[in-house]
Amino acid sequence: MDHRAILLHDEHCTMFRTLRRLVHAVADGDRSGAAEVARRLAGAVAALRRHTMSQDEIVWPAVLDRAPADSVRVLCAEEQHERIDRLLTRAQARTAAFVGAAAAIERARLTAALDALSDELEEHAAQEESQLLPIAERALTTAEWSTLRARTQDK
Repeated sequence: MDHRAILLHDEHCTMFRTLRRLVHAVADGDRSGAAEVARRLAGAVAALRRHTMSQDEIVWPAVLDRAPADSVRVLCAEEQHERIDRLLTRAQARTAAFVGAAAAIERARLTAALDALSDELEEHAAQEESQLLPIAERALTTAEWSTLRARTQDK
């Protein structure tokens, strides 16, 4: 069974780059437009957090247990997840300020936060897919893949 679709990050990377473009397109003072972007960003944040938390709870413990020689790679991925979570929190704070003012300065701050998040996410995705996915495919059971799939589905 090919589990690559479970761990691929293209949709997350694309979503946050798209959100950046949407933020940039909101006119000064357009609180309604800013609120729509905020709604979309909230959904993207929730989906990405489900994805990373599921990996942290299901994938990494299994890999650490069954492929201990690869523990450094897993620990690196966990640290990347922590950085991504901090960047998500920053983007959420910047989004709240943007919705409140829909001003150019808040748009620039949110755009910068989304750029930093996207850069980190793309680096992490490339590393995880090339280095950890092959290990995870050998380490996880079919039941664990099913659990992971169920937990990362949009709700």
